[in-house]
Amino acid sequence: MMLISLGSISSEVFARPILTFIKTTDLPELGLQLKLMPDAREVPQAPPSVYFFQFTRGQQIWKEERFSPMDLWKQGQFAGQWVGRDDNKLLLANMTRMPPKEAPEERVTRAMYEQQMSLATNETPFSSEADLSRWISAFTDYPHPVGKRLDKPCSGNFAVWVFRLDKLSPNRVAYVFRLRREGSKDSGFIWVCAQFDLNTQILMENACEIIEKEFFPSINSLMLARPGGPREPLTREGVGGADSAAMVAARQQVIDSIRNLKGWWYDITPDYIILSNLKGGAGSLVEQLKTSMKVIRLAYRQCIPEPKEAVIGVIRIPATQEEYREYVGEDNSWTQGLWLPGRKELVICPAVDQGVRGKRQSILRVAFHEGFHQYAFSAFGQANASMWFSEGYAQLFENMSLSNGRLKIEESPQALTLLNAMQIGKGMMDLRRLFSLSREEFYDANNQLRAANYALAWALVYYLKKDASSPYVGLLDKYVVAMRSNGGNAELATQAMLAGVDLKRLQLDFERFWQSHTRQAAARRYDPLDLQH
Repeated sequence: MMLISLGSISSEVFARPILTFIKTTDLPELGLQLKLMPDAREVPQAPPSVYFFQFTRGQQIWKEERFSPMDLWKQGQFAGQWVGRDDNKLLLANMTRMPPKEAPEERVTRAMYEQQMSLATNETPFSSEADLSRWISAFTDYPHPVGKRLDKPCSGNFAVWVFRLDKLSPNRVAYVFRLRREGSKDSGFIWVCAQFDLNTQILMENACEIIEKEFFPSINSLMLARPGGPREPLTREGVGGADSAAMVAARQQVIDSIRNLKGWWYDITPDYIILSNLKGGAGSLVEQLKTSMKVIRLAYRQCIPEPKEAVIGVIRIPATQEEYREYVGEDNSWTQGLWLPGRKELVICPAVDQGVRGKRQSILRVAFHEGFHQYAFSAFGQANASMWFSEGYAQLFENMSLSNGRLKIEESPQALTLLNAMQIGKGMMDLRRLFSLSREEFYDANNQLRAANYALAWALVYYLKKDASSPYVGLLDKYVVAMRSNGGNAELATQAMLAGVDLKRLQLDFERFWQSHTRQAAARRYDPLDLQH
């Protein structure tokens, strides 16, 4: 005889994923009010990937940032996305343009894209259901979607088409609806796509029935709504006057990424744009971050002179670790912060269980570290420096203290612990190996080996920067000059830096420094930056 627990059946039934819409939200930029899933939270859109190109014409050399035309188009159509209970997702798109036709060039500048699209812009781009299918195919990457117009619209103002996309994308369905905007001077139709990616345990037929009975009847037009956007900056520093092209582009990227996301805000300084959905005390944190980054930027410039082109840093701080990991992806979920050159953003993971002060200090440390990666990438002409240089310097800045506007280079307790474990002088601090490490080798999957690489890189840069008695004190500057002169080739820059250097003697002096309490004490007293803000 099989005994079945009624309690277990009951909890299993109630635990089954469901789809419903109960959370009313206003989307002023779309001019819509609608209901979202329970516990729905906003998910920012990742900016389009940037591709860096170098061109030559005779003696002239220049670099350009280029993009996929389709990525730029999708960014322009994006209106917001949310994830709710049971991992049900909704993405809304404002269907204002047909997708770009095949471009003569695979990668284009923003100006090239706008010129191409201006020739095809149409205020009423959808003249047939074939146009809708083409738009859905481009936006969802689904070949030859077939749409069906619903027979029972929600009201006389509505027309709805449904596109089942679950043959290739599990439990994905897209709806296109046309809504007449009432009560405004430019009364006309707006076209919106609602793409649902649903929990795979929810039957698609049931989901479509719920969407059509609960979601669409909740949609109302916001009459005479002023086009909305992200919250105004907390302060206006750096906004007045003629903004640089770099600032205009960076600010537009920020606005596009948080369009229609109520909890997100941004703030602007001359060198940085900070965006976040942190709540409670965010204003004071931002003020401290702005002040600190202004000082640390001076230190960056002393190590690598700033290029002629303005370098604008975007700093994104999600409110939770879950949101951070969702944004940076599974492969980078182990990090506490990340510089994403393809998105031109520095992303910081908020600390947990550290209190307000601990969280603030953690954010500053990560900002100092990742901020150097961000700055160096631009200062070297959109090129990555050698791993030993990049991570060594980043940790140097991470461990800086800031008091009364003055920066001080501190030792790294974590790195010192690992250096002692390496048994200095026993061949475990191999600089030749460190200089040759690729990105994949440096970020080894083995946590202990990766941590050792970080510690050794910090120890080398600290020694070269802080030991005034070292005969190798100018090597870091030599590396910077080589990177600038060779077009950003990191391997050649390391070779140029080491030209004429006896690597065995460098290795020996490096180890002697870390064995000498006298030299280390002198290094603590020596200030190579001498910055007072």
